[in-house]
Amino acid sequence: VPRPPRVDGLAIAALLCAPAGLLCFLSPVVGVILGLVARSRIRSSRGGLTGAGVALAAVIVCSLMVTTAAAFFVASRLLRNA
Repeated sequence: VPRPPRVDGLAIAALLCAPAGLLCFLSPVVGVILGLVARSRIRSSRGGLTGAGVALAAVIVCSLMVTTAAAFFVASRLLRNA
């Protein structure tokens, strides 16, 4: 009996790093890394793992969070020196 495909746990963990990023700056960075690793694992599993959309969503959301945090950091430094 073939086993049904399961959702990659790294994809779920990557997505959970997004709300955790509201408390800790490193969480979205970890989320991006986990999401990219999950996408690679899902691609190489030949149908054994699913969750590519979840991993992609995690990469996008966490990347936006990192970019926004970096922009706020740079803006605060520029305004402080002005």
